[in-house]
Amino acid sequence: MPFCNADAINYFVEKARDCSTTNSYEARAWLLTASSIAPTNFQIQLEAYALEKRLGNAVGAANHFISLFSKFLNCLDEEIAELGNSVRNHHMNKGTKETPEQLFLLQVFSALPKGTIKKEIPRLYFENHPNLFKSTWGT
Repeated sequence: MPFCNADAINYFVEKARDCSTTNSYEARAWLLTASSIAPTNFQIQLEAYALEKRLGNAVGAANHFISLFSKFLNCLDEEIAELGNSVRNHHMNKGTKETPEQLFLLQVFSALPKGTIKKEIPRLYFENHPNLFKSTWGT
């Protein structure tokens, strides 16, 4: 990031957050500008994912998650846990009412392309929660 310091990144992210409830296009423009200046910055990429989640755009969130997954896998424990919990609860707790957030995260998971990412999320989820895996599957 030769031309962009942390203050500049924070400025773009804050501008995007400030206008995200009133003008999603402006918020996206701030993040697009920031990502063109610092394309490998985790904070910007994560904020773009979070913005799409707040806007309820499952396909947009999935697209940003793919980018995060390919560049910053080691920083996504919380996001993988969210998706993993939603998928697990959906499949293991039939008959229980899912929250709107869980249903949305299932849409995000469904919007991910078939293949590696969809296979890796459950594996990584259970790697990070081995006791849950044992209690769920009895191993």
